[in-house]
Amino acid sequence: MDLNIETRQLHYTSAKSPIGFVEWSCIYQDSHWNFEGMRTLDLYAMSYILEGRCRYTDPDGLELFLESGDLLFCAPGSRNRMEPAPGRQFSEVWVTFGGPIFDLWRDAKLLSHSKMLLHLEPLDYWLGRFEGLFEGNRDQIQLVSAVQALLADMLPSDQSWQSNVEDREWLGMAKKLLTSVERAEDLDLVGIATEMNMSYSSFRRKFTALSHISPGRYHMTMLIERACQWMSESHITNKEIAERCGFCNEFHFSQRFKQIVGVPPREFRRRAHGNEAVARTIDAAG
Repeated sequence: MDLNIETRQLHYTSAKSPIGFVEWSCIYQDSHWNFEGMRTLDLYAMSYILEGRCRYTDPDGLELFLESGDLLFCAPGSRNRMEPAPGRQFSEVWVTFGGPIFDLWRDAKLLSHSKMLLHLEPLDYWLGRFEGLFEGNRDQIQLVSAVQALLADMLPSDQSWQSNVEDREWLGMAKKLLTSVERAEDLDLVGIATEMNMSYSSFRRKFTALSHISPGRYHMTMLIERACQWMSESHITNKEIAERCGFCNEFHFSQRFKQIVGVPPREFRRRAHGNEAVARTIDAAG
């Protein structure tokens, strides 16, 4: 799929209508965080992930890893942080909007915390829908109506919402169990499935359907992202990381690292520290 992803502004205006307004929209390629700590949003916002992997956190301890096709809603007054997952980048469509009409959506629980995350595909269709909002010379009332139509097409039925909430709770519990296993050699997927009161085959099938990644791959990705954080913030050697993460040896760790991140550990270190000599020194120490 060839998406036209390059940083460009789709819309900006300070004009408002009595019922609401759409203030800002932009496509960000290789989006990055420009704030100290967390930001507080003044308006409603949508972030649609086009490619890559993004880490979302909030003051309540919620942590989400968003991938292409994920759509995140944020409400006015909410605080959060969105940044590339360790060793990754991400691109997104960002839209901010507000006003009384969207407050009605919130009061009717159509835009609520439990409904903050959706997955929408195909990517080219939904990217086209976002871009189409701002084609022509629409005034604010027309833009507000267009955004409401987009929201209506995005949101599933009430029955589907209940199923969505239950599935998210189940997936959160499953991810918590997987993330709690800090070493590759200690992963017992059958045991985790048993804790979730399921057979392994049913557990794997449901987890993969909801998260678009197998439980084993998810666990490996979490280990590698932890390794990326250590490599970015310290000079710990590959051998030490392999031992901490429970890989059988450094070679196995390097293989898995390249599969997940796309570059070998040495190249990742070079980019993280901006210094080839540092990468060589750490490799030699390992």
